[in-house]
Amino acid sequence: MIRKTKKPLALLLAALLLFCSLSLAPAVQAANEPYICLGYVADWTFNNQSGLAKIDFTKLTHVNFAFSLVGGNSASLPSAANLIPTIDSPNKITMLKNEIARQGADTKILLSIGGWGADWFCPAAKTAQSRATFAAECQRLVTTYGLDGIDLDWEYPGVSVYREGFGFNTQSCSTCNTDYTQLCQAIRTSIGNGKLLTMAGGASAQRANALQCSQLAGLLDFVNLMNYDYNETNHASFNATIQAAQAWVSAGFTKK
Repeated sequence: MIRKTKKPLALLLAALLLFCSLSLAPAVQAANEPYICLGYVADWTFNNQSGLAKIDFTKLTHVNFAFSLVGGNSASLPSAANLIPTIDSPNKITMLKNEIARQGADTKILLSIGGWGADWFCPAAKTAQSRATFAAECQRLVTTYGLDGIDLDWEYPGVSVYREGFGFNTQSCSTCNTDYTQLCQAIRTSIGNGKLLTMAGGASAQRANALQCSQLAGLLDFVNLMNYDYNETNHASFNATIQAAQAWVSAGFTKK
């Protein structure tokens, strides 16, 4: 399967995309609450640690290592036991950790699961057993590779989309919104409150309203909004950022 994303330039090592991130209190940024400066490092963009040296990790609070894929993104539906996140290049996580340490940075590393070309989220989130299996593997990966958390990049639960650049449609199942909430709950229970759980969220009101945002606010540490979806470019305007944040707050993603 293809391992690239909808907008590869937005995720490449050379151009780390900084998202608008909603904390658990997204409506107001508290005076003493640190801002989040987050970027993606894609596993296909470097082959050795020196390839990471161009990034100043002291400027980044968080990095999402991209991408883990459900069932390896196989062409056919994986077996129940294989509806779990997989990593093709675990040695590159070690390279990333070593480079962050070399620079003396305190950047947190999350494993980002999904991406534009990713499939099989629906069956992975469908049943209590499949969610438990998925969540247990998340916990194993976090522990095995010493990660700071999990980022979910399901595009998009509750919304059917045409996969531009991949030539296929992903149909939303009727229970995606509740399944997604329960999947997040399973992961949170599995990895514990000491680890981060985040998601990449569609910036539009349609995609926010397709989710149970009020419940998700109690499970997620923050949401990375894909604001470039408003104008199909790799960068978001200030107005698009405000519009996206307002859409999510209106959908219920608020918590004191």
